[in-house]
Amino acid sequence: MSSALPDPDWYLDHVVLPGRSGGPAAAWRAGWAARARDLTIAQVDPPTRAVIDRALRQGFVVSRRQLRACGLRDAVVRRLIRRRTWSIAGRGIVALAPPDRDTDPAVAASAAAFSRVGHVISHRSAALLHGLPVIERPRTPELTTLVRVALGARRAALIRGGGLDEDEVLAWYGVPVTSVARTITDLARSSRAAGLVAADAALRERLVSAVELLDAARRCAGWPGARAARNVAAMASPLAESPLESLTRLGLLDAGLPEPRLQVRIVDPSDGWWCRVDMLWAARRVVLEADGKVKYTDAELWREKRRQHRLERLGYRVVRAIWADVRPDADELVAHVRRYLASPPV
Repeated sequence: MSSALPDPDWYLDHVVLPGRSGGPAAAWRAGWAARARDLTIAQVDPPTRAVIDRALRQGFVVSRRQLRACGLRDAVVRRLIRRRTWSIAGRGIVALAPPDRDTDPAVAASAAAFSRVGHVISHRSAALLHGLPVIERPRTPELTTLVRVALGARRAALIRGGGLDEDEVLAWYGVPVTSVARTITDLARSSRAAGLVAADAALRERLVSAVELLDAARRCAGWPGARAARNVAAMASPLAESPLESLTRLGLLDAGLPEPRLQVRIVDPSDGWWCRVDMLWAARRVVLEADGKVKYTDAELWREKRRQHRLERLGYRVVRAIWADVRPDADELVAHVRRYLASPPV
């Protein structure tokens, strides 16, 4: 249920493909809905039922004080934590979820916002709650505050200041979180790469519209990074199928290369064979394929070789991009594509 990319293969393995309903964000939301449903129907004693009802209104977390107020004994709570049924989400806060690398950042963000009145989950933490991919997980929850407090990194959270309109704040099981459009705008103002990765994914899963992205970017006019946010909103595409494709496209366009067509179907007229390629410069018959997987099975590798051979027989020159080609920079990849685009097809 992860949406971060410490293992870049994750997103490729869960990517939205034609004919498949839903996507990573949909799977993320479904996972939490199932967790809430299981808690709702659990046959438990009245004190535990009271705790569950409260937790589902405040981001799956409760304070130790609330646990005691509901009549749940400390020994019972310790036993549930020890058995990994529940987990510690913050200082004095318990999550009604087992410790898990994928879900821990979500409940930590809930705990941080729950314990700070006037704070809203934002930036990378908000992206995780929405099920959007992030290039790097936040080490601590990221919040935006609407009250006058000291800003910056804290031991338990990173606090930023900023104005938020009413329609830019949503609720995630009761805790406030920035809307998808505002979340992407905040990410883009700090990093165009992070913003585009999230924007492409959100458009693909229809969590946001292009109009909403542009509007959110316009609202931050005059703020640091506003131009970057507008650029990301204009560049974002629902056709990008993975963060690798998003980052590859960003590197190519930033280098001044012409914009490729995305997800193009190529047909062999001799027998009707066809395939869909990630990026295409049709006039120069150049194809770019973004290979997120570091390892292929023998069958997958053979299938890819046959596919590339067929494309080359049709006169296309194929460039393959992997994560190492775009992180930390795409200079060599750009030079490779530039050479192909500068020469006529054979």
